[in-house]
Amino acid sequence: MSSSEEENTKKRARSENDDNADGSGDDNSESGDTPKKKQQKSSGKVAKKVAAPPAKKQKKTDDEAKEWPLGPKRKVTISDFKGKTLINIREYWTDASGEEKPGKKGISLTVDQWKNLAAAVEEINEAIENS
Repeated sequence: MSSSEEENTKKRARSENDDNADGSGDDNSESGDTPKKKQQKSSGKVAKKVAAPPAKKQKKTDDEAKEWPLGPKRKVTISDFKGKTLINIREYWTDASGEEKPGKKGISLTVDQWKNLAAAVEEINEAIENS
């Protein structure tokens, strides 16, 4: 066998060893080795990024529109994110079209964190009065 034929045989053997019998593509072996990245053949063409169309805004229902103002640009809102209820205390800004948008400054609390804060309010008020 020539050296190029031996090299091709070794490449095929490595390729066969990288593939699982079940075809799941999971490269983790029982010995705990780290997975190997499979190289993909490139067609030489560069894919162009296409901008997704803007998402349509849906009107909020009464349950989704729960908000309490704290001042001219701050408010508390309740929202759901990835299946979790969050209490948001956040600054808002107004865009050119007049729509209010949440700003970077703020905090999102889980329900448990909110309950802990609510339980500490009395002590916090006393500390404020005594300062």
